[in-house]
Amino acid sequence: MRHSYSYEIRNQPSALQSLTKELDSTLSREVVDSDIRITVLLVIDELVSNLLKYGFQAGPDQRSYLKIEIDDDWLEIELKDNGRPFNPLVRPNHIRLGKHCRIDKLADWESIWF
Repeated sequence: MRHSYSYEIRNQPSALQSLTKELDSTLSREVVDSDIRITVLLVIDELVSNLLKYGFQAGPDQRSYLKIEIDDDWLEIELKDNGRPFNPLVRPNHIRLGKHCRIDKLADWESIWF
């Protein structure tokens, strides 16, 4: 069964905590597999915390849009924002733990897009 979720994330200190609480509640109700729920929450935590810390500058007009689609054999996470541009391919030697953590957790998936 396909599940689709969309969220708007504003540039606020409480944004990650609010998103995590709402997403955890939604996934707990609708997604049976706890491993999938925990993996999604971990990946979202890394992506959004990095966005809020490095991608956004001061200003409430900055926001991002998160879309998550989960199917029986498919997980797609899309994060769009209007923060500072970042291309990890330009500086591959500066990959941080967060990206490695996401890759390790998603290693069982057939393809990974960055």
